[in-house]
Amino acid sequence: MKKISLLKIIFLCIIFSSASFAANSKYELLDKIIAFVEKEVVTEKELEKEQIKIMQAPNDKKNSLNQQEIKKEALNNLINIKILNQYAITLGITTSTEEIDFFIENILKNNNLTLDELQNDLLNSGSSLAELKKDIKNNLTLKKIKEKEIMPYVNVSKYEIDAWLEKNKSMEDSKSEYKLLHILIKNDLENKKLKKVLEKLETESFKSLARKESDGPYAQNGGDLGWNTIESLPSLFAEKVKEMNINEIVIINSSNGTHILKLEDKRNEQKKTKRFISEYKFQQILLKKTALNSDNDLEDKIKKIKNLVLNGLDFKQAIKKYSEDTIQTGLNELNWINIENLLPEYKKNFESYPKENLIGPFKTQLGWHLIYIHDYQERDVTNESNREIAKLELIRAKTELRFKDWMAVLIENSKIKIVEDNLK
Repeated sequence: MKKISLLKIIFLCIIFSSASFAANSKYELLDKIIAFVEKEVVTEKELEKEQIKIMQAPNDKKNSLNQQEIKKEALNNLINIKILNQYAITLGITTSTEEIDFFIENILKNNNLTLDELQNDLLNSGSSLAELKKDIKNNLTLKKIKEKEIMPYVNVSKYEIDAWLEKNKSMEDSKSEYKLLHILIKNDLENKKLKKVLEKLETESFKSLARKESDGPYAQNGGDLGWNTIESLPSLFAEKVKEMNINEIVIINSSNGTHILKLEDKRNEQKKTKRFISEYKFQQILLKKTALNSDNDLEDKIKKIKNLVLNGLDFKQAIKKYSEDTIQTGLNELNWINIENLLPEYKKNFESYPKENLIGPFKTQLGWHLIYIHDYQERDVTNESNREIAKLELIRAKTELRFKDWMAVLIENSKIKIVEDNLK
């Protein structure tokens, strides 16, 4: 069965901050006080635990630190989390047991572990489930503070989104490699040789023609340019190659002559996943539940309305006569509605379309519904989705940058007293 270490859980699953902090406001009477932080203290046992976490962290930074530097970093981590937790209380920010349990459930699911196996791994690493829950709570609190105090004030421009998308597109393109065959034809003013070569390509192999007809430097090699990334290709070829399919042949004119390119193969290609959403144009009849009627009464009534529609009553007229939905529009004013934005009951019942246009009746928290679907489409939102991803990534990056300054101000305005001289 798959096992994971405490380190992997803490440093790979908890991604809300760059460091894991341990906050333990309850301390034993005999535990030595290292620092006073507003209304709390940092104890020697807390400091020792935090130093162990830093030493066990899966990064190279710890290798460049001496013991004194590790001790100072551990103390800073503890001071930061205690300040943040106290600040969260002033903002009314809390993290529930349910949120922490949900986070742990995801850890178990993603790592194919049982709770007992997780606890055993934690114990073997010198920790416990209680300590893990504290780390999760601290990081969730930090995330909520950033979302409330910093993120709302971060702006991202259209230019920044465009630049991010272009940069990441270039990064994806740079990973792809292309195997090209090349024929160069020089001094062919009337394109006689070009026409002859293109005709022969229908019956002869590209490599044999390159050896006989190409004026390029790789003619003896059958015009084989080998494997190249976009960056290593001449700019004249680069844009064309990105759009080529395997075995496709393109012609490119230049001051040096006419180039005939064939894409023989490509590898490490980044798959571009398209994203589509299901959208509907529909109208509905809604019967709302009140103290004066029961579910059974409403169900009977809306079934009778459905029968009237099936027997010829215009749905628009049925809406006017029976529906209690206050938001109704005419057929020409209907908008495309994303099914994901509707209640789950809608999504389930809409699955019977296009076999049926008249959907229902079915019950939701709003009441009883009878739906008439007028049209349906699958809309490509890949570009919109990518722009939203870019925006969120930029906001996160800017938030992290601003958080450092924000945290420095918070620390500066807090009452902190370090007891041990060698830690000041």
